[in-house]
This record gives sequence, C-alpha cells and structure tokens, in this order.
Amino acid sequence: MPRTILVVDNNAFYRQVLGDFFRAEGFEVAVAGDGVEALERIMAGGVDLVLLDLIMPRIDGARLCRFMKSQPEFSSIPVIILSGILADEIDGIESINADAYVAKMPMDQLQVMLRRVLAQIDARKDASTPAPVLEGFEKMFRREVVLELLEERRSHDAILDAITEGIVELSEDRRILKANAVFERMVSQSASDLIACRVGDLFPDARPAIDALFESVKERSGQAASGIVTRRGRSIRMRLHSFHGGPLKGTTFDPTLARAAAENPKVRLLQSEKLPGFILLIEDVTEQLRAQEDRDRFRERMARSERMSAFGIFVGGAAHELNNPLTAVLGYSQLIETRELPEDVRAHLRKIEAGASRCKAIVESLLVFSRRGRPATKPGNLNGVVAEVVRECGQTAKDSGVTVRSDPAAGPMPAEMNAEEIAQALEAILDNAIRAASAGAELHEVRVRTLQEDGFLAVEIEDSGPGIPPETVGRIFDPFFGTREVGQGRGLGLSVAYGIVRVHGGSLSARNLPGGGACLTVRIPSTAPADASSAIDTERVPVAGGLRPARILIVDDEPVVLDLLSDFLGATYHVETARNGRDGLSKASKAEYDLILLDIKMPDMTGNQMYEALTTVRPLMAERVVFTTGDIVQEETRRFLDRVGNPYLSKPFSLDALTEMVDRILAASRAS
Repeated sequence: MPRTILVVDNNAFYRQVLGDFFRAEGFEVAVAGDGVEALERIMAGGVDLVLLDLIMPRIDGARLCRFMKSQPEFSSIPVIILSGILADEIDGIESINADAYVAKMPMDQLQVMLRRVLAQIDARKDASTPAPVLEGFEKMFRREVVLELLEERRSHDAILDAITEGIVELSEDRRILKANAVFERMVSQSASDLIACRVGDLFPDARPAIDALFESVKERSGQAASGIVTRRGRSIRMRLHSFHGGPLKGTTFDPTLARAAAENPKVRLLQSEKLPGFILLIEDVTEQLRAQEDRDRFRERMARSERMSAFGIFVGGAAHELNNPLTAVLGYSQLIETRELPEDVRAHLRKIEAGASRCKAIVESLLVFSRRGRPATKPGNLNGVVAEVVRECGQTAKDSGVTVRSDPAAGPMPAEMNAEEIAQALEAILDNAIRAASAGAELHEVRVRTLQEDGFLAVEIEDSGPGIPPETVGRIFDPFFGTREVGQGRGLGLSVAYGIVRVHGGSLSARNLPGGGACLTVRIPSTAPADASSAIDTERVPVAGGLRPARILIVDDEPVVLDLLSDFLGATYHVETARNGRDGLSKASKAEYDLILLDIKMPDMTGNQMYEALTTVRPLMAERVVFTTGDIVQEETRRFLDRVGNPYLSKPFSLDALTEMVDRILAASRAS
C-alpha cells in the first residue's frame, strides 16, 4: 500500500512540482498551503511522511515540527524541512527535531537530494536516536531575500516577547497559531503545547464570556471587542481583533511587485487570506482592578466626607437658628400648661410640646451627626454597652420574629468613650438589622459579635435579610436617606451612628455577605484597661433644695428667648436682661448678680468675649455664669466650654432642665 506524504508550502508552484515528483516516486500526495492547513490534515490522520517549508505564514515549519515531535501520536511521523537558508542560520535547529533538513536548490538537484534523504530515513528507522540528515547545504549560496525575511521575523518575535501583554494569533476556528512568551507564562504552557489548542480550553470557567467576545467582534465590523474574564482567581482583560475584512483586503500592490510574484515563484507576497483569523491581546489586570477599587473606595470616602462636611456646616448654622424658636415653643407650652386650663386646651398644649420635643430630638440627632469635636468620654467596657443594647432591643426583635444571637469577645473590651452615645449608635444599627432580618426569605436572625483587632475594638452586626442594594450601599449613612416606608423613621439612625463613631476616632462600614444579608461593622480605638467606676460623672450633681430670691442677668440676642426666660424666672427671682454682650458686660460690671445666663453666639460682642472680659473685671461673678447655646457641636464652642469649665444649657432646653440648673448654681452660691 503506497505511503501518503504531506507537502506543505505556501508557494503553489512548489506544491505542484513536488507533488508530481512524489507521485512519480509511488507516494499518495496531500498538499497544504500553510502550517494551519497542514496541522488539520495531520490531525485527521493517514499521513506517513511530512515535507515542510521552513518559512510560512501563520504556523511556520519549525513550530509545526516541534509540535508534532512533542505529541506521542505524531512523533513517529518523519519530517523533512526545506530551508532556503544555511543550516547554522536556522534558529533553534537542535530543538526542532526534524528527521532531515534539505537545502532548496533548482528542482532537478532538489529531487535528487530528496531521493537520497528518503532512502536514509528508511534505512535509519531502527536507530534509537538517529541524528538528523543534512543534505545540500554545502552547495547552497546565501539567499539574502530569505535572510532578510527571517531577520524581520526574528525582530517581530522579539518585539512580541518584549510586550507586557499576552499576544495570541488565532485561526478562524479559534485555534492558537502562535503566542508570545508572556502568554505562555500566563497560562503555564509551552509553545508546542499551545499550537492548535482552542483558546476557550485554557479558560474553562470563562467559555461563555469568550464566546460572547467572538460574537461581539463579528458584529462590530472590524472593531475590537473587549471583556474581563477570570482564571485561577486572576482577572484577565481580553481584547479581540478580527482580520475578517481587515486592512489588507482590497490592497493594491505595486505593479512591478505583483508581476514579479506572478513570474517568479521565489517572490512571495503575503495575501490577506493568509492572515490569522483573530489577534487576541491578553493582560492580567488583577492588581490594576484592585488598585482601581481602592481608588474608587477612597474617592467614595472623600465624596462622603465632603458631603458630610458640607452638611455639617449647614446643620450647625441651621440648628442655631432653629434652636432659639424651638426653645420658645417648648418653653411657653410648658409654662402655659402650669396654669388652670380646660382639658381640651391642655391636650392641645401637650401636642404642641410633643411636636416641639420631636423637632428638638431631630435637631439633636443632626448635631450629633455633624459634630467635629470629641464628646465627653470616660473609660468603659464596650462589651457591657453591647450587652445592654442587645437587651434593650430584645422586645423589638421578639415582636418582629427575629432571633438575636450575641457572641462577645472573651475578657474586657476597654475603650475611652461616651457610653450613652455609643449605645445610641449601636441601637440604631441593631434596629436596622432586626428590620432587615424580619424581611429575610427563611432565616430571621441577627448576630452581634465583638472582637479586638489591630488596636481597635470591633462590633459586627450581621443580619439574614436581603442585603443592601448595590446602588445604595454607598449612601446608607447619608442623612435622611432611608429605605423604610413613609412615616417609618426619619432616615437619621445610621447617619447619627456614623457621626458618633467618627467623633470617637473610629469607623462605620457596611458590606453584603456572600450568602445573603449584610454586615455593619463599628470600629473604635482600644485603650488600656481601666476602672470605669473611678471616673467622676461631673454632669450629675445633686440638686440643692430651696430657692431664695436672687438677682439673675439674662443675656441673649433673641427677643423670644429673653421674654420666655424673663416670664418664667421673673415669677421667682429678680431678673434683668441684656440683648448683646456689651450691654450685659456693662450691667455685670456695675451690679451684683447671683447668676448670669449668657448666650454664646451673639453679634457685636459674643458670649465668649463677654465672659473673658468679666473674668478680668469681676472674676468671682464669672464663676456664676451659665452658658446657653444652640451651637454646641462646633469645635470652637466645645473647646471654649471645656476650657472654662462653666456649666451650660444646650438649646432647646426644657423648663425643668432650666430649673435644675438655676437651683444648682444658686445652691452652690449660698454654700460659698
């Protein structure tokens, strides 16, 4: 039975002449115009011998031979390589592993050499490691055109290998024709292993995405398509270029070159149909994406910080303006309620007072959120605060059908904190978690966990709810942003919690959990363990009993506040008023007062300036000053109050709070 030889050359003249020669020698002849066609024919089976041209488009003879000799099913097929250059100029000849190398000669000489080579190959079949046959190179002259082409290809390969991206040439059926060294390292495959491999087989988890990429590039009419896929935990960006209808289609060649190519078989021009079907550029962008995510998170934090800062400035000013009329509304409703009134009028007053109290709570929440300075703190145990919050929210959880599980860290969780404010923050977060868990599909559970990490104390509150929508996860701490139905909350809980945690030097973050639900994490700095009971609570001073007639000076630029305080205190004490700091200082310098109620923020001369002047002219009287302010969150105001140490009332205050403060100061004045 005749043997089948595959003749592979991109020059039709050589294919025809060599095909006729081998038929005359008794072979069945198959032909291929390039390495890709040859590979398809070899893989189809039935090939007993292969004659390869060394330099061809797409897959050249050397690469195809290396592939065949590396594959067990093809390694026994003899391969003869035709070379237009000297043997010592063939790159990596020792790794090509061809059975013979034959120099290209005039056809009559070439046929003689091929007969000798075929005979030698048949005679050496039993040799264990036969050396390759070299035939005709001693008679060969240097072919400068071929050398230039080879040198150009070497430069091309060197450039491709130096590029940081992986570059892959693909056939129309998506098989790899050639890849640069970067791609080989990226997929941990050798060049011979990659030949004819389908690109989708190297990215098994990303086949649908790769299929979509090929479909997209076909629809784009020559434009590249790109996408990102995942391989072994790495993010890979793919950019696919198609050569269908590419830049060489319809190119007009110089007439002289075209005529030379038609007349001389040694002149070969690259035609558009010989281009690879696709070029795939591949880049590992894992670190880039991580860096981009970090930048996006940083920009989001900066944008949120700017929003919070702008809102805080607005709130500080608005609160000051709102607190004065709120003081009057709350105070007068309480004052009128002390009189003999019909029950329906008294009920209306209670509604006014309740509305004013609600407004007061909203303003106070906004002030906590926008505060810049650190609150009054003392050493405490965070575990204890968390346990109390869980206990307080127990009934809410029970009513919602939610189970709250607590997992406290072992040992103390020492922190310098304002326990009441931290509890307020945790309660707001836990309340949201309970509400979310109650909306869960199956499990209705909230888990509260405390732990210590890197000098911080952390409280993680996880819920089994539906999670946070991606489009809102960056806004849940914004004031007045909420997901509840209208009338269910004011959208301030998490924003207030954010503000409280922030002024404690900590952070509040949110993330969705992989299995569903969300987790909010509070982190505040840890401190060395301390005896919390040793801290003195200066805000809780016993109220002295018994009031005596006393002289009180009220200094405030708001007429409605002056009228309220005068009406309320004037019934018991001798009250004088001043509408600005200069008038107040003038009166305090000339008369004796047992108590001065001094507003901080006033035009012309502020309460701070009046107090500083008073410490010079009447230092003892300065000790009897009680400040009033609707601007307690401003850092400048807090620093001033912390420095002087005098008591203060934060507007809007109730008449009960005013009575307690006046009683305390006057009792201390009597004792001195």
